[in-house]
Amino acid sequence: MKNSFLKRMATVLIFMLSACLLMTSAYAAGEHYYVGTKKGSQTGIQAYIKPTEKLSLTESGESAWVSNVSGSGDNKQWVQTGFRYYYNYGDDIRTYVETKIDGVYNMSEIGYQIVGIAVNYKVSYESDKKWHAYIGGTDKGAFSLSFSSATVEAMAESHSSKIDLGPFAFTQVKYKNSSGTWKNMDVKPTADSPFSVDVTNNYTYTAY
Repeated sequence: MKNSFLKRMATVLIFMLSACLLMTSAYAAGEHYYVGTKKGSQTGIQAYIKPTEKLSLTESGESAWVSNVSGSGDNKQWVQTGFRYYYNYGDDIRTYVETKIDGVYNMSEIGYQIVGIAVNYKVSYESDKKWHAYIGGTDKGAFSLSFSSATVEAMAESHSSKIDLGPFAFTQVKYKNSSGTWKNMDVKPTADSPFSVDVTNNYTYTAY
């Protein structure tokens, strides 16, 4: 009797885990729409980012982040940090660090983002020859990758064309050049249809 109960519990747990993995894979392989800016061959990216109003979704998810990225297709690698919100998160907007290194994907949710409060998110290659992810000035991880410079991005992202994006406000968007100097972003932000971007200048914009 006891063994039968344990087997049923194990079956339920395996089913739940499989469902979670399928959901994660669906989001990873599904729709992606981007609003923001990027610049090639740099050693860091940072921005102050905030949701300007309460988020509410009936499906799918969205995020706002800074990231490095190198490679393409299955060989793409990155370190990314920001916040994300999914339809089943209630009122919680969760901060995170996401990586894909040598084909291994990892997502770590860290804490919570408050509506209307801009937080500094940063990814930076540093003197220890690792890429670091910062949230609000606090180092949340150091990662070894095969490159010291990469395309750097400051983006809002939606996983569906059927939902409202944000709005997410980006200010003081800066990239770090090969000399280690932080400079205001000088590439104009763009938006994938059906989303939009209000541009004050290349380092200040709102995605929606």
